[in-house]
Amino acid sequence: MTTIGLYYFFQFYIVSVIYFLTLLIVVEGTQTPAGNSGKA
Repeated sequence: MTTIGLYYFFQFYIVSVIYFLTLLIVVEGTQTPAGNSGKA
C-alpha cells in the first residue's frame, strides 16, 4: 500500500469513527422517538 493510499485509509477510518461516536451520542441523548425530529 502506498503512502497516499494509507493516508486516505486512515482519513476514512477516523471520519467513520467520529461519525459513529457522534451518532451514538445523539442516540443516547434522545431516548424518545420525538427527539429524532430535531436532527437535521
